[in-house]
Amino acid sequence: MARQDPNDPKSWSPKKGPRPGTQSSEPEDVLAELKKIIPGVAISTAWDEDPNFRWDGDGPDPAEEGFVAYDVTVTARAIVAGEIVEGNDYLGGSYSKPGEHDPDVHGYFLQMLDQALWELSSATREDPIPRIEDARKYVKAAMAHSSEKQRREIRQMEREARRRQQ
Repeated sequence: MARQDPNDPKSWSPKKGPRPGTQSSEPEDVLAELKKIIPGVAISTAWDEDPNFRWDGDGPDPAEEGFVAYDVTVTARAIVAGEIVEGNDYLGGSYSKPGEHDPDVHGYFLQMLDQALWELSSATREDPIPRIEDARKYVKAAMAHSSEKQRREIRQMEREARRRQQ
């Protein structure tokens, strides 16, 4: 039996982590890959202004600098047995300047995406969406990649801070 090339996209499995050449946790890269894994699922992010949100954090209210509080919704939507079915996850009190939204939802996008996919998967148990669990494994691998990337950046900043103190 011929040995499979681990970098051959045909031999890819979500259990192996992100597809070779796509080791990215950037939202646009993850969404592009999910279109390949679950092409029948539409994923969207909506930023709805929340005029009732009140700042209760430390420091000045971001609204004083032109920021607006938003409720952010990540939605995974599919048509199953002739019905629109969706899963959602929500984050309130997310500040950004109008028209300048962070596609990573301040670091929460992958977690929100996983939750929306889980909700969609749960809503379609009787008529499962092909490969939705593969998609969730891919998102979890992207989350792990993001966490490792952040750990490396923190270690680098700590090394630089120690060098400056010497």
